[in-house]
Amino acid sequence: MAFKHLDLINSFLRGTNTTEVNEYFRGDIDESGYLDYKIGEETLKKYSIFRNLSTYLTVSKTDGKIIVPTSTDIAGVMQEGDSFPVSEEGFNELDFSSYKLGSIIKVKQDFVSDNDFNLINYLDNELGKRFGKAEERLILNGTGNNEPLGLLNLELDGAQTSSVTCDSITNLYFSLANDHRNDAVFVVSDEIAVTLRKLKDEDGNYLWNQNNDTIFGKKVYISNYMTDSTKPILFGNFSYLWIIHRKRLALKVLQELYANNYQIGYAAKERLDFKLTEPNAVKVLSIQEVETSQE
Repeated sequence: MAFKHLDLINSFLRGTNTTEVNEYFRGDIDESGYLDYKIGEETLKKYSIFRNLSTYLTVSKTDGKIIVPTSTDIAGVMQEGDSFPVSEEGFNELDFSSYKLGSIIKVKQDFVSDNDFNLINYLDNELGKRFGKAEERLILNGTGNNEPLGLLNLELDGAQTSSVTCDSITNLYFSLANDHRNDAVFVVSDEIAVTLRKLKDEDGNYLWNQNNDTIFGKKVYISNYMTDSTKPILFGNFSYLWIIHRKRLALKVLQELYANNYQIGYAAKERLDFKLTEPNAVKVLSIQEVETSQE
């Protein structure tokens, strides 16, 4: 069945066997001709670190509310015959919207017609790169103006410092509650990663473990979109970052639009939002300028 699925994906992309394709993918191709492009899901993880760290939620509405459990109760010790302890479950309701990401890929008709050209792999990689990077940029830097509000634009707590030092990293680490530290990771820029690799403690030991790219046993992820020099490091449990999908990545073949240039277009889109459901699960290292006195 998997082989047939791939063969029919190829047929869909090349515009052949249309009757069989439409029959096989009935329910997966919408009224506008977009196919629910499941193949791209794994490739997206190569290009967005948050595809590997976050929680995914699929919703059926364009906007609305998500319900987030907030209870922190734990089970209690009971004597035989005692009543069970009862806790009141806590929930938050968070508003979400449905922001649309889109891109068009143009491919020469000669390539599309050549069965030796692996069209699936090519589109898979291109879509993963374009949408994965777009998601990561928005999650970190989204302005909230016609797009989601990014983590670096949230009012996150953490640690403050005038420069990145061993002490400031230690303060950031312990600013996160122990329950969240268990599954926490660092997210930094390339520039800050260089600084962190050079840091040594008082005994001359490197802070960064070169063998497994960890600090204090926590994985360090590097993102090209950590561009705010005043907030160079995030540290937290990003499973509390919920990525809310209204529509997963979908693809449409544009046979005629670019035909004059001997090209076939592939329009891809997805609809999503994201919410940090527990604000205290992610902390930020903030760089504060040192005020100098003037005499």
